Amino acid sequence: MPVRVPLTPYDRLFLAGHLALREQSLPGHPILAILDLHGPLDSAELSGRFETAMARHPLLTSHIGYSRLTGRAHWRLDGPASTRSRPIIRQYDLSATADPEAERETLLRRLLNESLDPETPPHVRLHHVRFSEDRHALVLHYGHYLMDLHGGWRLLREMATASTGAAESTPDYARLLQASRSRPHEWTGGRLRRWAQGVRQH
Repeated sequence: MPVRVPLTPYDRLFLAGHLALREQSLPGHPILAILDLHGPLDSAELSGRFETAMARHPLLTSHIGYSRLTGRAHWRLDGPASTRSRPIIRQYDLSATADPEAERETLLRRLLNESLDPETPPHVRLHHVRFSEDRHALVLHYGHYLMDLHGGWRLLREMATASTGAAESTPDYARLLQASRSRPHEWTGGRLRRWAQGVRQH
């Protein structure tokens, strides 16, 4: 049975901004949180950790629905069994390319122009970029209407530490790339801030 969660005033503001950009044929407010890692990375375990994180925070697998009576928007949770809500993880092996860094930048530019639809889950996509056996990058791609940068970084760090072991993997840097036409706000709503601080949602 689907669960409906009311939107906060901040949710409504971010959603309105996203939809306004979509009406101009722009991708909305995409965020790419990028974490470079040094050390071996277990891809299978990473996938499992990602799915576990999505199940632990069900609002991350929700999508926007509208009331048939009032037309008012709300978060709709279809449940973990729904194939619509299953997380997406994509693998990219750049170890054999002539210029791996250039290939990654091309990938990031493409992701920034990839449209996100609040009504169509999943909204959180993990991209695992492999440069070599001991060098990787995790790219978390999501809409700003769902969570802010702090939440994305926390999710990345949790998965990276669990999948590599803290002693084997030291984050080199974490950075946010954002298109000039879709710059996220620097502040966020209370619900998202609580999630970024590690408080479980609903």
